[in-house]
Amino acid sequence: MDFGEPLIELRQLSWNQVVQKLYPAEVEEAKRIVGARAIEHNEMLLQEAEALREILIDCQEELQKQAVAKEWHDRMAQTPLREYLEKEIAMFVDALRQANSSDTDSAQDKIGIMTMKDLKSGRVGE
Repeated sequence: MDFGEPLIELRQLSWNQVVQKLYPAEVEEAKRIVGARAIEHNEMLLQEAEALREILIDCQEELQKQAVAKEWHDRMAQTPLREYLEKEIAMFVDALRQANSSDTDSAQDKIGIMTMKDLKSGRVGE
């Protein structure tokens, strides 16, 4: 799933385009006619629109990551590897449960855990 670029493409303020067409001596008069408050308000609105656009881009990127993760999860859910891993995990959990219910030394042997005592006594690889 590719979201691409946001549909919203922000342009510069119309006022900035107007100023580029005016002679420097005409800018203040045009600003007075249009209204400084209206120009400032439009600048604030453009800044808000840019912030919202950035939020939209961030959300789209996050959704893209989630879609990729879901696709991977769905593929993994349908493979023999998953079944194998589930069996291995189940066997490991069973071994841990047995280890907790019986003598610690013999349980460690069952699940192949070496302790410092094993290393000191030379029982490595037994």
